[in-house]
Amino acid sequence: MANELMVVAEHDGMQPTPATVNVLNVARKLADELGVELAVVVLGDQLEKVVRTFQDMKVEQILVVEHMNLKWNWGIQTANVLKGILSDIQPSAVLLGYNYQSIEVGPALAVRLGWTFISNCLDLQLLGGKWIITRQLYGGLRHVKIELECDRPAIFSLCLLGTHHSEWVQTGPARVVRYSADDNTKVEKARILDVQNPVSSGVDITKADILIGVGRGIGSKANLLLIEELAKQLGAMIACTRALSDSGWLPSEHLVGISGKTVTPKVYIACGISGAAQHIAGMSGSRRIIAINKDPSAPIFQVAHYAIVGDLSETLSALIEEAKRKLQVASS
Repeated sequence: MANELMVVAEHDGMQPTPATVNVLNVARKLADELGVELAVVVLGDQLEKVVRTFQDMKVEQILVVEHMNLKWNWGIQTANVLKGILSDIQPSAVLLGYNYQSIEVGPALAVRLGWTFISNCLDLQLLGGKWIITRQLYGGLRHVKIELECDRPAIFSLCLLGTHHSEWVQTGPARVVRYSADDNTKVEKARILDVQNPVSSGVDITKADILIGVGRGIGSKANLLLIEELAKQLGAMIACTRALSDSGWLPSEHLVGISGKTVTPKVYIACGISGAAQHIAGMSGSRRIIAINKDPSAPIFQVAHYAIVGDLSETLSALIEEAKRKLQVASS
């Protein structure tokens, strides 16, 4: 068994993304069970600040690869750089978040190394010297468990359900090992030229204490009026699923999920959201999740702390009236 477990980190140049923190929490537990060190790979350009952040986390090693061609931390150049590091270290396993980066990098890396790659893992455990992987089927309607021998390194991308918060224990500065990337960042036939952010109206749902998420289950765009009224009474912001964003009901900056934003509000009220794994991955870190859906078997109830099965309009109207009553009592 190799003596390291490795996480490939995502970051914004300052902090790791919430998805990476979730993956690190799972990786820390697995590394302790394996009795190996936990290493995090940080790639990109101008990494001093984010490296200092990782030094305060419970990891033993930080492997740093700094090069201007790795500015966006994905693509074939990233796979080439990781191949060199992983070939040298031969870790027990490599963990990534499940997103556009891992969809592109994971398979390319597995082919280059000849390792097993399993994507979209809802859970990853060790049992009897084997990896036990939980994946979803049929859009999340069914889950399947896969058993994989630990006889060689494997690459997993994790789409974590549920809350994986952890209080990081500072164990002293981790060892920082710097790798040269010059030989592995040559220009490929396909490369990223630029990343352009859409024009924003100033809404930042990641800073909301209370979020009301809406999905196609709200029925019609007219029902957004009820959502807006409830948000007004609660001092909340509104988030949405991919279906509503694609339909133009709400701007893309309200989108929560793998292709949108990851949010961790104090309260997340899911209205008419069935609970596809892509959306749940973006909001499962919320402290309290209240789900309203007329389908009692909706996957969203698997992660909800409170479940309301019933008509959405009736439930929202009742919540609005109760919120108004509470405000009146508070002001009297």
